[in-house]
Amino acid sequence: MHDGAEVGVDGHASEEGNDLKNLTLSKNRGKVVKAELVRLGVEAKLLARRGFGASKPGLPGRQPQ
Repeated sequence: MHDGAEVGVDGHASEEGNDLKNLTLSKNRGKVVKAELVRLGVEAKLLARRGFGASKPGLPGRQPQ
């Protein structure tokens, strides 16, 4: 990996429900994935965590079954 490079760890949620809850959920998902990568030996400084909530859903337009 190049000096100064980062790997994005992005969390997503659906478009359904409360925007604040979805943003919190997506941030927590990214946090958990980052923690696991660090546990597996990836340097934390190489990982950039973001949460998008409903602004960038993982599966846009997905309808509940």
